[in-house]
Amino acid sequence: MNAPLASTLENESAGVSPRRKQGGFSLIEVVVAVGIVATVFVALMGMIPIGIGTMKDAAEITMKSQIGQKLIGELQLVEWRPDGGSGDSVIVNYDGEERYYDEYGLRVKTKEESTYTALVEVNPAPVILPNTVEGNAFMKYVSVKVAYTPPGLEVDFDDDIKSPQYSRYSAIVSDLKMRGEDIR
Repeated sequence: MNAPLASTLENESAGVSPRRKQGGFSLIEVVVAVGIVATVFVALMGMIPIGIGTMKDAAEITMKSQIGQKLIGELQLVEWRPDGGSGDSVIVNYDGEERYYDEYGLRVKTKEESTYTALVEVNPAPVILPNTVEGNAFMKYVSVKVAYTPPGLEVDFDDDIKSPQYSRYSAIVSDLKMRGEDIR
């Protein structure tokens, strides 16, 4: 018998194909791999709206915080008695003032062109500090409420139940020229 023919006959009887085995993936392996990739892809695609919403909320919180801090900083620099008199401080004139800001935190003139609305509240009563009996007339408690108010959305700063979408930033500001003496 011829040697190559005998080798082929032996391989066939042993269950080995006479053709050389080729490398690669079977159809079942490819289908399973595509199924796993598709499942992961669908799960990731489902998370995109959540991520976008979280990013939008973070940007809104950041902008509200910047506006609140800007207004509190401005109130801290207000001359309380620009005429040098002993009358009521000018800072109480800011109480109830609404200001409007665009999406970049820049002040705008009208509500129609605004994206954020801020309300300043100044408590006219003297601040009572811990371990003191009477209030300090040279300090005022100020609060700034900032709300995201794109066109068409109204906010009622007085109604926490119907309009809870504002952030409150508070501080105690003091008159740096107490009793006519500049303490800066």
